[in-house]
Amino acid sequence: MFNAYVVPGDHDGNATASIVVDVRDEDVAAEVTALADEIPIESSVVRAVGSEREPDSPALQYDPESGPAVPGGIAVGSADGTATLAPALYDPEADERFFATADHLYAGESDELLALADGVRYPLGRVHRHHEQEDLALIRATREFEPAHALYAPPPNRVAGQFSRIGLADLKARGAELHKIGAMTGHSTGRIHAIDGVTCIYGDPCKRGQLKWGEESDFTDGDSGSVSYYPDPEAPDERVFVCGLNSARTWWPGESYMWGTGAYVLHEQFGYTF
Repeated sequence: MFNAYVVPGDHDGNATASIVVDVRDEDVAAEVTALADEIPIESSVVRAVGSEREPDSPALQYDPESGPAVPGGIAVGSADGTATLAPALYDPEADERFFATADHLYAGESDELLALADGVRYPLGRVHRHHEQEDLALIRATREFEPAHALYAPPPNRVAGQFSRIGLADLKARGAELHKIGAMTGHSTGRIHAIDGVTCIYGDPCKRGQLKWGEESDFTDGDSGSVSYYPDPEAPDERVFVCGLNSARTWWPGESYMWGTGAYVLHEQFGYTF
């Protein structure tokens, strides 16, 4: 079991790019460090893994009076669990907007997406496509609802795209704080720890293109499917760009962050845009 991430340097030249590797075995950590004499590699050992917390009741729920356009950030579920809705994803090949959330919500047999509101479940659609490695499920909307390129958050909350890999590296170099809206924990902010990572610590198969950011305390079960985002540098008062999906958090001593697939991966591999 291991994680490996790229840590960009900063624009002032005080820090150069490096690689962070987390492993379960001390001998492996020593071998990783010895492999590269000239490449900055920081290795650490993940200690005994504990259990995840039990989820609370959703904090952000769908408002049936708000109309058919449903923004990202609200609580959604299947027959098997609870997650957070991402903002709309556009697939240029299908020329269609889809609802999106964490694919691990569909670990059971259910393929329905439900908006949760005060004990009432509103059917939003059914799964159109699973992306297991990216932990992304695309859901085709019913006739009653439509995915919104927006977040259930204070302005600016209009979603107008996603950051590239270089864009994320630049945000890290500038020490920018990302935002998130989770159905359970609401709004939080945090700095990027590393980008373009691979993790084999959560689920199977290993997941690439991971964004590591924030703190473990800002994420809980049911926040999966939420997105990290940041204001558009050219129009910060008008719109935001998505940085990545949030799929999991640390639950072991010595580390504190959340992680998930970078939005640039979804665009590079599938052409999807937020």
